[in-house]
Amino acid sequence: MRLVLDTNVLASGLLFPGGPPSRLVKAWRSGAFDLASPTSWSTN
Repeated sequence: MRLVLDTNVLASGLLFPGGPPSRLVKAWRSGAFDLASPTSWSTN
């Protein structure tokens, strides 16, 4: 699964480990999903 995370959500997740955005960052780091970026949109 690929997700697009808003830059503010990603930054908040990295800066504030106790908040809800940090759960998304932890899930991403554990391999629960891949981050989508403009360079990855054209690949499957």
